[in-house]
Amino acid sequence: MSENKILLKNDYSDLVILGIFSTIRETLFGFLIYLTYLRDEASRKNNSVDTELLIRLYVQDILNIDEYYQHKIGDIINDIQADFNEIIRHRIEIDDNKDYLKI
Repeated sequence: MSENKILLKNDYSDLVILGIFSTIRETLFGFLIYLTYLRDEASRKNNSVDTELLIRLYVQDILNIDEYYQHKIGDIINDIQADFNEIIRHRIEIDDNKDYLKI
């Protein structure tokens, strides 16, 4: 977050920031799995899926972070997903219940 110059301490107290990071710790991996799944399914079916709305919902409604930080945190999430894309794909493939990601 320091690379993207996101200073949550200017707008949030220490306890709120700890709450945000604890929520990230609990939810980010599952969110990345679902995000990767959606993007892979869209590329297989030659569709375009706008995952920016999903990222915005995650940042604003699950993490409860103001939309002022939306773009920067969205870029961080996209970078993390790109960095770990291959690992996440393997994680999706080894699961014996392939239908858990379908809505």
